[in-house]
Parts: sequence; C-alpha cells; structure tokens
Amino acid sequence: MAAYLLGAAEQNRIEILEDVDVVHVVQAHLEYFNAIGAIGPQSND
Repeated sequence: MAAYLLGAAEQNRIEILEDVDVVHVVQAHLEYFNAIGAIGPQSND
C-alpha cells in the first residue's frame, strides 16, 4: 500500500519528504482498522 501511495504521489507531483512517514501512516491506519474490527480474516477467493 505504501508503494502505491508513493507512486501516486510521484505521478501527481506531490513531494513526500520522508518515504518512511508514508509507511508509518499506513501502518497506523491498518492498526486502527484492525482495532475497530474493520479487517477480517483473509479470503480464499
């Protein structure tokens, strides 16, 4: 996900000062989604 966001930022000429910040934000969002039960088990499809 972080790679996708970094690519999208580059395509849209959005300057990201530190790539690691994007990784940390994505990680925090995923942890939050997991905490509220928004992430379920992985599908076999």
